[in-house]
Amino acid sequence: MDPAKKIEKEIGEHVSEETSGTPIYRNAKEYREAKEVSEKIKQLIKEKKYKEAEEFTKKFYKDRVIQSQLMTIYTIQKRYKEAEKLAKRFLTYGPIQSQLIKIYIAQKRYEEAENLAKNFLENRTIQSQLMTIYINEERYEEAKEFAKKFIKNDAVQSQLMTIYINEEKYEEAEKLAKDSSKYKSVQSQLMAIYIKQERYEEAEALAKNFPMYRPIQTQLMTVYDIQERYDDIEKIAIKFMEYEPIQWKLIAIYIKIEEYEKAEKLASKFLKSEIMQSQLMTIYINGKQYEKAEELASKFLKSEVIQSQLMTIYIKQERYEEAEELASKFLKNEIIQSQLMTIYIKQERYKEAEELANKFSTHESIQSQLMTIYIKQERYEEVEKLANKFATHESIQSRLIAIYIRQEKYEEVEKLAKRFSKDKVIQSQLMTVYDIQERYKEAEELANRFPRYIHIQSQLMAIYIKQERYEEAEELASKFLKNEVIQSQLMTIYVIQKRYKEAEELAKRFSTHKVIQLKLMDIKQIRDKQILAQKDDKEISAEEKNSICDMYLQQIEVGEENKLSRIRAKIWAGTIENEDIKNLEKQKAEIDKEQYYLIQIAIYEKLRQKRNALQVVQQIEDEGITVKGINEIKDRLKSKETAFFDLDKWDQIIGWNVYKTEEYEEELRNANNGGQSNSMKTKANDIVETEASMSNEKVKTRAKERRYITSEDIARNKINPSARNNERKQVSKKQKLDNKKVTIFQTMSTSLKQIINEINCKYYVAMQPKATTGILPKEYYDLLQDIMKTNAEEKTRRTKLMQEILNEEYGDEQKRERYVKKYDKLQSILECSSENERAKMELILVLINEGYSSVAETEFGEDYEYIEKIIEQYKQSKMTAKEVKDSIDEYCI
Repeated sequence: MDPAKKIEKEIGEHVSEETSGTPIYRNAKEYREAKEVSEKIKQLIKEKKYKEAEEFTKKFYKDRVIQSQLMTIYTIQKRYKEAEKLAKRFLTYGPIQSQLIKIYIAQKRYEEAENLAKNFLENRTIQSQLMTIYINEERYEEAKEFAKKFIKNDAVQSQLMTIYINEEKYEEAEKLAKDSSKYKSVQSQLMAIYIKQERYEEAEALAKNFPMYRPIQTQLMTVYDIQERYDDIEKIAIKFMEYEPIQWKLIAIYIKIEEYEKAEKLASKFLKSEIMQSQLMTIYINGKQYEKAEELASKFLKSEVIQSQLMTIYIKQERYEEAEELASKFLKNEIIQSQLMTIYIKQERYKEAEELANKFSTHESIQSQLMTIYIKQERYEEVEKLANKFATHESIQSRLIAIYIRQEKYEEVEKLAKRFSKDKVIQSQLMTVYDIQERYKEAEELANRFPRYIHIQSQLMAIYIKQERYEEAEELASKFLKNEVIQSQLMTIYVIQKRYKEAEELAKRFSTHKVIQLKLMDIKQIRDKQILAQKDDKEISAEEKNSICDMYLQQIEVGEENKLSRIRAKIWAGTIENEDIKNLEKQKAEIDKEQYYLIQIAIYEKLRQKRNALQVVQQIEDEGITVKGINEIKDRLKSKETAFFDLDKWDQIIGWNVYKTEEYEEELRNANNGGQSNSMKTKANDIVETEASMSNEKVKTRAKERRYITSEDIARNKINPSARNNERKQVSKKQKLDNKKVTIFQTMSTSLKQIINEINCKYYVAMQPKATTGILPKEYYDLLQDIMKTNAEEKTRRTKLMQEILNEEYGDEQKRERYVKKYDKLQSILECSSENERAKMELILVLINEGYSSVAETEFGEDYEYIEKIIEQYKQSKMTAKEVKDSIDEYCI
């Protein structure tokens, strides 16, 4: 072809809609300049330098290729109005109209997208977009008919495969894959079917036909990962050293198997790759190497993914001010703003959260968080309105279903669940309803539709155990040998059937899983009971006594009554289950009939099975048993409003031994805690219990050393020194009398003690230096590790040692001192007499300040309301700090 004609043909691509297809460049030189600029813009977009790229497009506003690149920038930045305006200038140019269709699909404006797409049916990309619309709207029959017209479009045929997979029509999918054997994207979906159906040999054979097709080789890595063939995974990765998705997957696998050194080494080869450095951030976060993570994040200040991970660190460390400052730099990033919503919810700043949610009215995750706020505030009408706005969004509908289950609106649950028959989470909620209603046959049919979904299969395991169908349960557990939840359920079967050796072997495989180890402890207790049954207490050697669980020895001391301790502890911990009703039934002969019925009602209420609870109430009435407070219980169960489960009231009605269950509660708390902060909670709990278990003499000594401080939080450190000194003198005299009485801590409910433990945990973490947050000083760590192995006196000694370590100078001295004072102040409050009204008021202030206003309101009622009014007046500058103090003093008197 003549060079001049070739240039003229190329220029033809760069035409303007406004000039009816006429070339817009007068000569080859102008065209070459446009082409160079287009390449420059392409590179700038790749480098995310959008502002610079946009400047280049201004000169070439008639060039449809360059304007298509501007459309790309608008789409990336979600500047949809500008994109629509631009698209109107190029009404017949497919690539630009395709991008407009993409925007419409993103906004779920399917009708407009479809109408536009039908004007460009010759465009392969737009053909695929039209299929996307059909799939999103679940118009599968239309999609199938449409796909028949474009059998040579591999993207369309791949989407047809997606429909068959969604409909679980695997035979048709395989037939299509056979007819489209040359289309790699279709074969990739066939690989997905093989993996889903665990047909790994066929998947491997298929992958051999496409040794250089990277998506299929990535899927082969998934197969090898399932089979734990890590050498084979590395071989694939070596073949594609420069292909980031495969190297990214290799890093993900290294992280999964905790090969952090290999993962870090590999990630270091891609220092400029955002996605790979994001993986490195994950490694640092998992390893609690927060300083390294922050240093890395400082190199990617514009990376929204990495900055989102930095937000995660800030939230983990409760560095909320820094998190908010970071979020202010990414006001349009939905993930980061969703994290900001999380902070607002944690701090109960609901008004700000709602204002933020209004800015992202179409974002599913943020609107789902808004639903959380409505649920917390019991604004159920607004919940339903919001759910109606997002009628096709699974996560939001799942939240609505959770409310329906709580309100026992089971018919509504079923209606919704039918609309989302393929959503695993919603179907799992339907399983819950079937379980509550004992519709086990339907539950099994449902579970058969989701044979690989762990949560539903775990629910099926629970049903088998409930029905004593242990063989079927074991067969099911054999399919999930590595799943901790299901194997924990298998442990339950072993304990029931007294197959202790098998249980111990299973426990060895899950040595770090606390629930399984807790069940192993149950077995040890049973064996200890056998030792005790065979010997008199005097005959038990010291060595044997040490080997016997202390908890069980305590059970022997308090007698048969303490058999109920575990049931109460499980109610407290929220781990109670229907199986416990059967466990209670086994003890029926050993406890009072009235108590037996009341515990049944308490369990059912905790499980939100009001109907079952009311049946037991009716049984009490039918048998003519008189129970004080039964009418109040009945009214609460009949009420449609969501009621707070008050364990303290149940303790009073049932009359079981509360004190002896606290060790079980601690055990369950430890079993359920995870991660650094939860680990700290467990350890802080130990410290608080140690404080409470000190001898009276030591309590007196400590009380003399401490002074009682007026709340520095409400007065923002503005209370004058003389007022504090006067208060110190007054309280020190009174405290001498208080020490002879019961302390505030001893009279607190179990739930309030748990909150106090959490606050102590927060203070201990805050005492740590900023430079070493997340990496405890070695001595401190060692002491925490050993604390559970010691008696009360030794615990006290070690606690003091920890205080000494913390008192050394690390990092931010002022912050550390502030939290040491907060900790000391809280302990001084807890050690005051239960009759000390002033101390109780200070405790309320601590709870409010730490974000537990609802707890303070529940526990202290009128006193809390009074404090709230005072705080409001102080905030509005209607009262000074001194007036606040005087007012509280007068109220207490």
